[in-house]
Amino acid sequence: MIKMFIKIVSLWILLLTKKTTSFKIVSWYNGDFDSISDIPFDIYTHIVTGIPILYDNGTVECDKNDNKTYTIANIAHKNNVSVQWRSKFINSDVLFNDSYKYKQKNYFDSLPKALSDCHIDGVELDYEWPNTLGKFGIVTPKMATIYTEFLRDLKKSVGDKIISIDIGVWGLPPGAYPFGVFPWINVSMFNDGAFDFINTMSYHWAKNGNIKSWEFDHYVMEKIWKLDLSRVNLGIPYFSVNSSNLEVYNPIWKNLSKLCPNIGINENICNDVLFVGKQMNYDIGVFAKKNNFGGVFPWALNYDSFENNNTLINWLVSGITST
Repeated sequence: MIKMFIKIVSLWILLLTKKTTSFKIVSWYNGDFDSISDIPFDIYTHIVTGIPILYDNGTVECDKNDNKTYTIANIAHKNNVSVQWRSKFINSDVLFNDSYKYKQKNYFDSLPKALSDCHIDGVELDYEWPNTLGKFGIVTPKMATIYTEFLRDLKKSVGDKIISIDIGVWGLPPGAYPFGVFPWINVSMFNDGAFDFINTMSYHWAKNGNIKSWEFDHYVMEKIWKLDLSRVNLGIPYFSVNSSNLEVYNPIWKNLSKLCPNIGINENICNDVLFVGKQMNYDIGVFAKKNNFGGVFPWALNYDSFENNNTLINWLVSGITST
């Protein structure tokens, strides 16, 4: 009862401070139109959803028939929440093949109008280096610099609109890249403001509830990579991993939680499947805030459960507001 009271008070504090704090709570919405009503617009600061129309020559255009994204943006802006598109523009050819540079120019030239026409606040890029050594986590400093130069030029083209990316972390699978020793971006350029912020794909699980993997991510990002953590959002998975062979797969927490209604605070296994439980979410929230991260990145918003007293984002927020 006391913990529930603390959670309610923490959410109330968040509502009072959200408009004045710079701490971000960023997530993607991949759900359907009917589930928009589940979105806690009072909690999230940034929602990534929808994509523009993309033509073969790199030009983008507002999709005025995308009623789902329009509806989310309309409600979000009334609640002082930013909305970003997902970007499917970037690929290895666009980055590394000079004959595709015209596509970059067309993208840069057309994106500002597309964002304005659809009332969208920016773009998030989830480039995970397919068709290169990057799929194993191997991103050379030269590759990272080329990518960051693209992001810098993209940011210049959109002005005060938001440009952010998702990056992998170095560590053991299934939630990290064992060969990902180098960061996916040029750190100096990022720290100097080449683009707005980073979300880390810190997708870890722990049966015993420890958050050592997130602590390791913090060590790497601060001490080895030397990122400006005030512009980095620490990731948390709201999808699950098979506890017997550590294979990442569905179910997402929204579906899994139905099998474990009102699950215990310290439980991190439901139906023999690992998930990041309530106390872990709280502890990660405390850790992110105390260690000067710019925010958190629970992925994804619609993977959370909003029934059976199993909503994870409330516990994450309680940890953030407790510090």
